[in-house]
Amino acid sequence: MDIKICKNILRLRKEQGVTQAQLAEYLGLSPQAVSKWELEAAMPDIYLIPKIAFFFDISIDHLFGTSDYESADLLVSKYSAVKNDKNYRTAYDAVNTLLDLDNQNLKALELLCRLEHERSLEYLTKSKVACHKLLSAADGIDTDLEKRARIQLMRFDKMLGNDSFIEDYMIQFEKSKSLDDFNYLILALGHKGQYQEMMRWADDYLESFSLEDQGWIYPNLMEAGLFLGDTSYLMKCFDNIVELNTDLHQIFNAWYLRWKHFRNTKDEKEVDLCKAKLLELLPNQGLNEFRYEKLKNIILDEEDHFHNLI
Repeated sequence: MDIKICKNILRLRKEQGVTQAQLAEYLGLSPQAVSKWELEAAMPDIYLIPKIAFFFDISIDHLFGTSDYESADLLVSKYSAVKNDKNYRTAYDAVNTLLDLDNQNLKALELLCRLEHERSLEYLTKSKVACHKLLSAADGIDTDLEKRARIQLMRFDKMLGNDSFIEDYMIQFEKSKSLDDFNYLILALGHKGQYQEMMRWADDYLESFSLEDQGWIYPNLMEAGLFLGDTSYLMKCFDNIVELNTDLHQIFNAWYLRWKHFRNTKDEKEVDLCKAKLLELLPNQGLNEFRYEKLKNIILDEEDHFHNLI
């Protein structure tokens, strides 16, 4: 930022017909001190800044020669350093003032992107803290909520650019060789889009688990087939889920992933089959009224809102 305070004191003094002696008397200084400022041989002490601004009836920002854009930039930077609602709102208002004047202002739009990115990081961090609390409270008490917390933490770390959770789950599984840790590893690889690696781990370790346990692994592997567009692998996983797993949620989700896949391949016969089965299974999923209607509408309307709502 180009600070123009010395030039501004000279300009304002002349515009308002004030002598160096008059300004110096008001500030309790010698005229020579004011002269040094105007020659840019020295800067006013910080405690004098508010007094000088008040004398010329301007804001401190104006005295410093700070433009509206520079002020907004400073406020965005302040929020980046000290994240709280007050700093966000102040920065947001400053940026939107620029956009109210010109909604195509590229510099202002860039500030808005920076500001909202920092806001998202703030909420992601808060969400991570909440998930860690849930994980700690659910440990050994509610395995379903524990699993949800772990999955959500993977998502947060992915969005925050932290990949260490993959290596952590690899190490954990190598130690325990447990079903839960293997599933967490598969999920971690999936969250990073490493679908071939998911399949490689499955090839190496799947048969070391019982058939019953494999029924809990295939739902996670099925997503690899979906995202790779591999019909053969997807249907292999689907058949094993239906055969080995009696959990209604897992079976419903298997049909859901199958439906998504054949929508992508535009196989109308398969799509109709999956829709009919999903509508048949939907009432037994234990959903509240809002989630039930939303998922039903997605299936019926074939909207592009593919989320695992169960």
